[in-house]
Amino acid sequence: MLGTKIDQRYLKVQQLCYEKGHSLLGCPWVVHVPQNCTDFWHLSPPILNRICILLMLEEPNGVNGWISEEVDQEFWNYLVNHHWIVKREQRWQFRGEAATWFPDASTKINALKGNLNELRK
Repeated sequence: MLGTKIDQRYLKVQQLCYEKGHSLLGCPWVVHVPQNCTDFWHLSPPILNRICILLMLEEPNGVNGWISEEVDQEFWNYLVNHHWIVKREQRWQFRGEAATWFPDASTKINALKGNLNELRK
């Protein structure tokens, strides 16, 4: 929300998430990294663009060709270099098993806390 008005950009992405059976607030952690986001193409919060890219990449046929106008280069490179996405027959596809969509924000935060506690042991 911005001020007292609901930001329509968030509502649009939230609707896309619901259509795919996901929660906007439960988006995979990968959309939060790398932290130095360079996406100024859409003049909207970079996390929304990143979530939209993941949703596009989840399509059964993936994404055909290069989508440089749709995603910041830094995020794209991160996905490729960490094998979150793979190229199959000229189409980019998201490795669904590589990321977890959480049902809500509290589950996502609890999972992070649990991972941090495991690392401390």
